[in-house]
Amino acid sequence: NMTINDGVTITQNGKFSSLLENGWYNGAENKSGQPSVLTIKGGTFSGGLNTIKNDDYGELIVEGGTFTNVAQAALLNWNEAEISGGDFQADEGSSCVILNGYLDDTMDAGKLTITGGTFTGGDSTDALNTMGGSSNSGNIQISGGTLNGDIVLGAASNSAAGTLAISGSAVVNGSVTNTKKDNVTISGGSVAGEVSNSGDGSTSITGGAFAQKPADEYIGGASAVAKYQAAGGAAAYYIGEESINQAAANAESGSTIEVLKGDVKLDITADDVTVKNSGD
Repeated sequence: NMTINDGVTITQNGKFSSLLENGWYNGAENKSGQPSVLTIKGGTFSGGLNTIKNDDYGELIVEGGTFTNVAQAALLNWNEAEISGGDFQADEGSSCVILNGYLDDTMDAGKLTITGGTFTGGDSTDALNTMGGSSNSGNIQISGGTLNGDIVLGAASNSAAGTLAISGSAVVNGSVTNTKKDNVTISGGSVAGEVSNSGDGSTSITGGAFAQKPADEYIGGASAVAKYQAAGGAAAYYIGEESINQAAANAESGSTIEVLKGDVKLDITADDVTVKNSGD
């Protein structure tokens, strides 16, 4: 096992291999079958094909640090990665900020858990993609942190369904696009772009805040939907009673809340808030 503490700087100019690899390039060489555990508490990491590659049997824990990439990804995860902090950046020369892939349950499980951190892509650089060659997108849980860029799931090699769950305080400043067989659930957080599903997988929304109203086919049948319009501001859409109640509690004077679907009890403290009910 290895721990990297704050104050460390690792850089390379090459784009052929990863800057820092955890685990085995060929998992068959790990005769013990024991994981390789890498904990990063801080530091500065720049360069490589992938800045951090969590490979076969790798278990990665990132609590802080700055990770920048100009070639492929700031983080490529094949096995198990837990991210609670850090600043991950990939410019327009990279494929995306994070690549995640699944091959098997033994050493390439594709488990990615994000509870914090910032993930920023350059112009036309996605925040999160499925790694090419993987069977599916893996098991991705995002309950915190800020993703500045699109999430696009699906690779030509996908033959089975992975999962993406967005919840809690997660912020996605981009779209969420499901193009293959994966199953996407959104129960909280916020999405600034479009939510779409063009593949054979599923997308289900039971909670959260959205800058664009998701299609009705994605919204859970029992979930209430409301539109919030600040005075002179852009509209936002809230799904699920918890998200709607939070919007109502934070409503500004002069704003409008329109219930588009379902029943919900609103606790509004500001004066001069207009409430409409145009739902069923």
